[in-house]
Amino acid sequence: MSTKRKLIYKDIDTLRFLAAVPIVLYCVFYLMNSYKDNVIFTLTGGFKYLKMASVEFFFFLSAFLLTAHALREYKYNSSFQLSSFLARRSLRISVHFIVLILFTFLILPWVLNILQLNNTVGQNFYSNLIHFTSESHLFTAEQVLLVGLSWFLVMFLIFYFILGIIFKLFHLKLRVISFALIFIGLLDRAYHTLVSDSFELDPFAYLIPIGMGLLFGNFIRNEKRSLDPLKEISKGTNLIIYFVGGTVIVTGYFILKETYFALAIPLIINFFFGYVIIDQTFGKNSLFKLRKLKKLGRAGRLSYGLIVYTFIISVLTYIGMESLEFESTAITTQLLFLFLSLALGTSVAYFTYNRIDKAILAIKSEFKKV
Repeated sequence: MSTKRKLIYKDIDTLRFLAAVPIVLYCVFYLMNSYKDNVIFTLTGGFKYLKMASVEFFFFLSAFLLTAHALREYKYNSSFQLSSFLARRSLRISVHFIVLILFTFLILPWVLNILQLNNTVGQNFYSNLIHFTSESHLFTAEQVLLVGLSWFLVMFLIFYFILGIIFKLFHLKLRVISFALIFIGLLDRAYHTLVSDSFELDPFAYLIPIGMGLLFGNFIRNEKRSLDPLKEISKGTNLIIYFVGGTVIVTGYFILKETYFALAIPLIINFFFGYVIIDQTFGKNSLFKLRKLKKLGRAGRLSYGLIVYTFIISVLTYIGMESLEFESTAITTQLLFLFLSLALGTSVAYFTYNRIDKAILAIKSEFKKV
């Protein structure tokens, strides 16, 4: 069996980068937000809603690509090896998760103890974690981000395990399972709307992008004839679709927040994500091809590392500036914090990608069957 067959979706790394940017900026501006500066406060709120769409994109894209690869493995090997799948996926994200956990429970407490900044991270932080969802207002900005980011990585690990089971046992029922997951996700978000609660840390809420990722992955691999009309869509129609999809991503959650109409937003934006992938891969009349943005594509390969390490650098920079008693509302302090966080975070992400992630990719290839 040849091992040189390649998936054709590797030109969407640029999308990963574009999705990572709002998450990175939200983390940085959330730390900067003192609620005294209206500009910072407004930008933080804006990035919050963009970040929600970005998180959905990462769940959608992972489900889509994993479905495409699993069906490809069935096509060429007539089987699916669950152990190899789980090994590949855990290697993909576990290093960043371990770094974040070590930072949260080892490095950060040590730094705070050295600098004697116990006010930055409260003494009851770890004992109160169990009450985080109901008492999040009692936690500091860096605590909220630490818990949120760690939990998202945990959700991805759980998602990989469940998806592996689905591919192993129910790969012939992917369409039915997709609709079931979407329906459960919609019910979950409707419940959160009913009780006026945020769905952001609820794993069931992300069954919508996961289900739609499964649906599109199965559609492209198993129903290729149905793709032919989509390949011929005109540039004018593409322009309308991209404009509407982009507008919903930017404004949808903000305008329809805490209303039942917001239940339509994940359906629209995830359908748009699927259409963009189809257009970028197969479209003959695309407005542009993201694969041509090679520098952004290379940056997109850093997506997980870019988010994790920029956040860690941001927290350390925030603590350092506080220990030196910088005026947090001064424009020079804010610009310096923004520059150091993004520049150092990106540098660390590039370094770890070249030194660690590439080695992990080589190990992952040993578990790849096709």
